[in-house]
Order: sequence, then structure tokens, then C-alpha cells
Amino acid sequence: MKTTQPIGSSDVKQIILRKVKEHYPNAKNILFYPVVDNFIKAPVYYVEWDDEKAEESDCFCYVLGSKDPEMYDDGIQVIQRMKQLLDEKKTILTHIGEFSFNDFIGAIIAIIIVGIFIGYVIWKQSVEKDFLGLVLLVAGYYFGKAR
Repeated sequence: MKTTQPIGSSDVKQIILRKVKEHYPNAKNILFYPVVDNFIKAPVYYVEWDDEKAEESDCFCYVLGSKDPEMYDDGIQVIQRMKQLLDEKKTILTHIGEFSFNDFIGAIIAIIIVGIFIGYVIWKQSVEKDFLGLVLLVAGYYFGKAR
């Protein structure tokens, strides 16, 4: 049997208890386990309980945050939410830093080629078939690569 560990203030415990009782009114013997103490300024808890009326034998959820907690009944969901929170904190420079050198060079070449094509179109210059084929090849490569 697991032993409960302290989860911080009793206010946090009461907020989480209230949230669990809202979603699972038959919950009894509610136990809290800290998973991460400070994930983007909010803790993550594993909460389990007994419920005689539940269809499943495993009664648990993950609670993200303590002021307005979000509840997840699947570990994958809580990890996806954590990833989403991390991605929201990224800046444009962080995203640019994720490119490999080859991707960066390819993107620069694609931007130049598409820019030249747009310049031809704006100034109503005739576009040669070979250059149009090159533009479509580059565009097709990048749209196909995104999948």
C-alpha cells in the first residue's frame, strides 16, 4: 500500500478534493501523490480513491495545477497537456532554433525562389515554364514534407 506524501497547503488539498468530488461523487479514501512539484508554476498530482459503484477497478486521475486544477483520467492526456503548455511558452527564436542546418538552408532557398516568383507576378513579367516548374517543385516538397 502506498503512503501519502504531503502535497502543500491544506487549501490546495481542499480544492483538489472538491474537484474530485464534483467529477466522482462516490469517491472515498482519496489519496494524493505529488508527481511534479513545480511544472510551469503549477504542481501535478496523482490522485486515487475507492469507489464501490465504479465500473472500473482503477479509480485515479491526474490533477494539473492547484488554483483552478485540470483533471485528466489518462497519463497520455496529462503529458499532451504539459507539452502544450511548454509549446505555448516558446518564442519564435526557440522555434527557429529547432531547425537543423539543412532545413534552415532549404527554407532560405525556398523563400528566395518563391519571392522571385511573386516578384515576377507582381510586375507582370512572363514566367518561364522551367522556373514555374521549379517553384511548384519547391512548394510541393515543403507541403509534402509537412505531412
